[in-house]
Amino acid sequence: MTTEEVLGAVHAERIRQDERWGIQNHDVMKWLVILGEEFGEGCEAALDFKSGDVTLLHPCQELQHVAAVAVAMIESLERQAGGWEGKSSMQSQEEI
Repeated sequence: MTTEEVLGAVHAERIRQDERWGIQNHDVMKWLVILGEEFGEGCEAALDFKSGDVTLLHPCQELQHVAAVAVAMIESLERQAGGWEGKSSMQSQEEI
């Protein structure tokens, strides 16, 4: 897959998440717990792939979930804080 295809899959997962759970605005610690849970599922899928229990598609799907949750976390924190220190977190470190 190309970068554009991967990001498209992550975007589709973000839409699915919002459809399933609605817009979420957790605090940073709860987001990290959710992200950690998704990362753990990715690790489990990688182990299952290594043992031959699943195809490589499964770990890739779990990593899409990890990426989508990370994006959701950034979106949520941006909504809550109106950007970090008055500036968007999407700016480079030199700009902040």
